[in-house]
Amino acid sequence: MNILLLGIVSGLFIFNRPPDSVLLIPVVFYILWYQRAKLIQYISGGLIGGLPFLYYNYSVFGNVFGGYNENIKFFVMSTDFIKNFVGLLIAPNVGLFIFCPVLILSIVGFFKLLQVHNGKTEQVLLIFGPVLILQVLVYSFFSLWDSSAAYCYGPRFLTGFVPVLGFYTGFFLNNYFGTPQTTHTLGKKNIVLVVAGILILVSVIIQFIGVSYYLYYPDKTMSEERVWNWSDSIITGSYSYGSGNVTGIYVYTLPPLPPLFQYRFHPTSPGNS
Repeated sequence: MNILLLGIVSGLFIFNRPPDSVLLIPVVFYILWYQRAKLIQYISGGLIGGLPFLYYNYSVFGNVFGGYNENIKFFVMSTDFIKNFVGLLIAPNVGLFIFCPVLILSIVGFFKLLQVHNGKTEQVLLIFGPVLILQVLVYSFFSLWDSSAAYCYGPRFLTGFVPVLGFYTGFFLNNYFGTPQTTHTLGKKNIVLVVAGILILVSVIIQFIGVSYYLYYPDKTMSEERVWNWSDSIITGSYSYGSGNVTGIYVYTLPPLPPLFQYRFHPTSPGNS
């Protein structure tokens, strides 16, 4: 059943978001290397997940990849990809590590993984490393990489592989805190604990701002200049606007559904609720 479900998700990658299909390289490796006897189940799952979207793409857009077929013209081969690559990671209004700083630990976690890669999971995660770089590289050639941040809080294009970075981060934390402490390592572990704690806290705060305030932030447009503008951060802008205009927080309950939160703003504020 797990292999079948894995195939269904793989089919969605190919026909629903083609640029992200490079993330299937480690998955295919895992199937061919460790689960070859279940290849039929994997392919069957891929057909179940992919054929409805293939039909939709053909019936609506007249091609295999649907609307993405039109986006091919936005892939430009130029040296700008270097700046774009860096921007997707650290630009103040779209960078992955800006909106989730704790994921910086995933880089160290990957190199720790290089030292211990005997198990199946470790080997698959190890292959994911260069594949993630390839994924960022693909979007680096997309001329609209900066405009993708319009009406979006954070790195829209790179969300597909964030779970893998979560594994790397967890591997890093487990490597430091999942082993017995000694007098020699205690001081180093305490420093790492403080740094990790700060990064986690900052990441939670940034995401809280996005959940709570960004929806009501009036200026959601984006351009290449604004992507790199540290003085016009949508993180601080969302917080400043929200915290200055929220008049109250109301909670609505409808059991057994979870409670819903609604923010009320000053009537004269643009983008008010």
